[in-house]
Amino acid sequence: MSSLNLEKCPICGSDKIKRDIREETFEFKDNVKITINAPGWYCDECNEVFYDWNDMGEIEEAISRLKNDLNKYNKVKIASKHI
Repeated sequence: MSSLNLEKCPICGSDKIKRDIREETFEFKDNVKITINAPGWYCDECNEVFYDWNDMGEIEEAISRLKNDLNKYNKVKIASKHI
């Protein structure tokens, strides 16, 4: 449940803002990009996205899981090179 309730976009004033889950890509060091399904308020007029605290918690958790998976993969890949 979102703590935000937006009827209009705070940036452009459009009423074309809605609660949704969409693919968002986040870029980290070494050009690592992670794409997740991110909950938030999305404005279809100006393309701004607004996240509340609950959304941020879900996003951080998903990114953390993917980064852990990537670290495990890299460790296995490095170990297999030494065999």
